[in-house]
Amino acid sequence: MKADAMRYIKTLCYICLCSLFVFLSSLPLQAQKALYSDQFPLQDVRLLDGPFKRAFDLNVQTLLKYDMPRLLQPFYKQAGLDNGARAFGNWAGLDGHVGGHYLSALSIHYAASQDPYTRGLLKARIDSMIACLKTCQEAAVQLDPKMEHYLGGVPDSKNLWTRFAQGDFSIYNRTWVAWYNVHKMFAGLRDAWLYAGDSTALQMFFDYCDWALAITSGLSDAQMQTMLDIEHGGMNEVLADAYRLSGDLKYLNAAKRFTHRLFLDGMANENARFLDNRHANTQVPKFVGIQRIYELSPSLLNYAKAAEFFWKDVVYNRSLALGGNSRSEHFIAPSACGDYVTYREGPETCNTYNMLKLTENLFRLNQKAAYADFYEQALYNHILSTQHPEHGGYVYFTSARPRHYRVYSQVNQAMWCCVGSGMENHGKYNQFVYTHRGDSLYVNLFIPTELQWRDKGVVITQETAFPYETSSRLSIRIPGGGSRDFSLWLRHPYWADSSAYCLRINGEIVAHNSRPQTYVCISRSWHHGDVLSIDLPMKVHYKTLPNVNEYLALMYGPILLGANVSTDRLDGLLAAEGRMDHVAEGPLLPLNQAPVLVGNRDSLAQAVHLVDSATLSFEVTDFLKHNYDTTYQHLKLQPFYSLHDARYMMYWMQLRPDEYREIYDLLNREEQERLALEARTVDQIATGEQQHDQNHHVEGVNTGVGVYQNTYYREATQGGWFSYEMSTLGVDTLVLRATYWGYESGNRTFDILVEGDTIARENLVGKWNISEFRSVDYEIPVALTAGKSSIRVTFDALEGHVAGGLYHLRLMSDPGRAGRLRYEQVLVADIDAGNSASESKYRVFVSGSSTGSHQGETWRDAYNGGYIRYTIPLDGQDSMFLRVRYWGNEGLSREFDMLIDEVVFASESLVGKWNVNAFQEVDYNIPSHLFKGKSKINLKFRARPGNYAGGLFYVWLYALQAQEPDALAYECEDSREMDVLITDGMLRLRLPLEDRGLNNSLRIFGMNGSLMYSGTIREEVRDEVQVFDLRRLPHPQCYVLLCSNEKGSRAQKLMIP
Repeated sequence: MKADAMRYIKTLCYICLCSLFVFLSSLPLQAQKALYSDQFPLQDVRLLDGPFKRAFDLNVQTLLKYDMPRLLQPFYKQAGLDNGARAFGNWAGLDGHVGGHYLSALSIHYAASQDPYTRGLLKARIDSMIACLKTCQEAAVQLDPKMEHYLGGVPDSKNLWTRFAQGDFSIYNRTWVAWYNVHKMFAGLRDAWLYAGDSTALQMFFDYCDWALAITSGLSDAQMQTMLDIEHGGMNEVLADAYRLSGDLKYLNAAKRFTHRLFLDGMANENARFLDNRHANTQVPKFVGIQRIYELSPSLLNYAKAAEFFWKDVVYNRSLALGGNSRSEHFIAPSACGDYVTYREGPETCNTYNMLKLTENLFRLNQKAAYADFYEQALYNHILSTQHPEHGGYVYFTSARPRHYRVYSQVNQAMWCCVGSGMENHGKYNQFVYTHRGDSLYVNLFIPTELQWRDKGVVITQETAFPYETSSRLSIRIPGGGSRDFSLWLRHPYWADSSAYCLRINGEIVAHNSRPQTYVCISRSWHHGDVLSIDLPMKVHYKTLPNVNEYLALMYGPILLGANVSTDRLDGLLAAEGRMDHVAEGPLLPLNQAPVLVGNRDSLAQAVHLVDSATLSFEVTDFLKHNYDTTYQHLKLQPFYSLHDARYMMYWMQLRPDEYREIYDLLNREEQERLALEARTVDQIATGEQQHDQNHHVEGVNTGVGVYQNTYYREATQGGWFSYEMSTLGVDTLVLRATYWGYESGNRTFDILVEGDTIARENLVGKWNISEFRSVDYEIPVALTAGKSSIRVTFDALEGHVAGGLYHLRLMSDPGRAGRLRYEQVLVADIDAGNSASESKYRVFVSGSSTGSHQGETWRDAYNGGYIRYTIPLDGQDSMFLRVRYWGNEGLSREFDMLIDEVVFASESLVGKWNVNAFQEVDYNIPSHLFKGKSKINLKFRARPGNYAGGLFYVWLYALQAQEPDALAYECEDSREMDVLITDGMLRLRLPLEDRGLNNSLRIFGMNGSLMYSGTIREEVRDEVQVFDLRRLPHPQCYVLLCSNEKGSRAQKLMIP
């Protein structure tokens, strides 16, 4: 009896566990149906072997490598907690956004995976992440009542949102796209319910939505619209989804409040130029939400019209052959489309991620084949191509410039937006293969899959090697037996000729009169074992570059063909943690040396020959043999999605033979000028463009942006100012090139400052009086740049004046001046570490420190958060660097930070750095703002937890002074003095008689060789006294006055009292 009872209990427990598993498994099935009525749950569409299955499997392995505690660190920090993890350094300021994407990606891959072990690993991470996030969300209210239910990683969240709630947008405007950031976690929580059935996540999602409603409740509609001027992701979409899942109208009303009316109206009015020069991925999510609101509130016809027109405008006018859009993250005007083949920053992956969302949603309401055609084009050519097939790295920009390349992310290093969307992209390949509506099944994509149509009790298996073969085969299984009545809608793609698009059921041809870009409907009783075969005729065709007919891309059916032209100079191929490492910064190869397709365009498609169907390899020899450069005559074409780790051709210039020489010569001249400028460029800013401004840490007062002549500009009004941080790449001799409009009006006098020192005063009004862009070069004194990795450039309007508009800013090397410079290192501090006599001069203070000796030299280190601090007196130094001597073969863990007055300016890790038994010395640049104007600094070496700082053997601090011989060697110049008078800071100058009538330039140098002033002797006053305003120069002080012309130079000392 006992044995029977035990068996009964075990059996009952087993049945309960199985029932629980079935119940839990059914949760995401019901959730996906609740939100997207036409989609099959991801677990009901199984990917079979092929490119997409391989990409999915690789992405699972990539996701499991991410350090989840580090992804969660920003949420703990902003909740006033600490999980002990180290923050990611890349894209600091947008902390937390990838965490939301990661939760979505885990949930999507969990739903789509068929392997129980993999599902278990993914589910464990989801559960752990939700538990941690719940802790953070519950703790947020302790910061402030307004933070109740908040769950974001935005830096300084408490101050930002509490002020924001009161209508104070000062911190919000300075923060890197705060709503965009938090939107990712809204979506992550929604997706954890949607795809993984996590009911805790659903409640957290509703709570978070309630926080969003509360924090904006005090804002007027006008304030809301002002707020929406800054990128905010798909906030209107997630709030609309909250309404769909809850039925509570407050969320739908909030979604409408989060809808940017300016763009809703612009697209509803079908303004074809409205999107010109707009930041692309700011706009796409807005229209995902606009479409969603219409879907849930069908009376809003202007929402429907806006979403449809936006999709058409982007797809037909602004998308490239790979399905992606944008140049340097912006939609561009028709006249600027040539930028696609000159810029290195091509379509952004995030844009296509969101365009596919919009396409799915539009298709749900209107089953147009055009939607599916675009989806297929973008999925194969852009999304699939943005995952590296071996290490799984993601791509940000896909350049369309001939012979450029792409770079890939690395796990736990890159935290770009396209890493976040990339995590999700490769888990949704099965999402749009099939959709359904009532008794109708739509076959949208030709991807090998197995569909369980539970409502019909039917299993459909699609077998195909498309695009490597031109057919697909659908097999019907009915496990329960019998037949099923339903309509099968098969896409007739735009690229398939009607004459060869053939359907067969069980071997018998099905009559149809469909045309490309439609659906064929077959309504019948389907039986177990029925087989539907589809012939998909593919041929070569081309797509021209939007608005630039000279360039075209070659296509095979929907597949973009590219060519591997080189693997040279793939600089930064695997991106590190630098702020701009997502850009392929290797050299731009000359456009005039790229391969050109030369011949009659009408015969181009016939000249492309398939040479290997297994790899889809093609040749186009007849159109390449006329190139002057014979290197590329036998190039092979292949699917672009299979091109990696190479410079490539996507778009080709195509010319008739008689056009080739003429355009070749023109290109040669233009390209030489462009590449010469590129070679000199150290940093550049497309001023006013969102990402460029953000990347260069724009600041200002009374400053704004606008668009003129299809180009963004920034200006400051009412005596305001704006500034940018620009990288110097260690170059000291620099020129600043500013681009202005040549016919400005009003009052536009402003000063240009570098590191707070004025280098020029500019007045744009009346300067050229010509309606075209003009650029001005300003020489930067080396004292302001020497030894610095970056400088801050400011445009400061005079009272009552406007600074700008500034259309472009470029920092360039000045090789001519560099050749004349000589440098002097001035020792500021000389510390023999571990030597008490030496260290006492610099008031050494330590914590957790020890000393010793090695190879005859003393050393000092600190352990486990301990530190070594020296106090160093200063004497007005402008530029400094630190030099430290280490031993080159250290053991143990030696990671530490270097700080000036508690601000980290450098970090070091010694283990494995050299692996040589010898002393090594390392130089570290010190930003000038950490010491400029100070009489002393505290230099600290601080060990990280569990690590040593050092050992330090010797520490030197140097000031770097640059001197220009032609300015300082004034005693070697013509000694005849100029007629000079200085009163009240005004220089009155009269040249000697023999110098009048020549092209004279005036420069004033500090006694350390730094250029302080540059001016020109105006032609109309060559014979008279000219006045120069030197009141901004420090005084009283001695300077060197240098006047140069074609005959030589004169120099003399100058004292400004």
